[in-house]
Amino acid sequence: VDFAKGRNKKMLIAESAPFGGVYDGVWDDWFVRVLSLIGDGEAFEGWCYISADWESQRMWKGVGFGDTRLEEDEETRVKWRTEVLEGGADVG
Repeated sequence: VDFAKGRNKKMLIAESAPFGGVYDGVWDDWFVRVLSLIGDGEAFEGWCYISADWESQRMWKGVGFGDTRLEEDEETRVKWRTEVLEGGADVG
């Protein structure tokens, strides 16, 4: 982050998802850390989250990515809507 800011460059978090999938407590374990990294959005141009059932895809089955669909965990779905989509988080 400091490297990019020092050169007046924007960054992108691309193709991201919590390894192991969406589970009870993943919001605090993973999403809060990502949102903290993004901070006020000064250094970030965008964030791409992959919402997918990795285990249902033959290529990724058994790798450990799990099911990262936001709707699979009620707490995560609600917090995504309020903290990210409705602007509760300071994501720029």
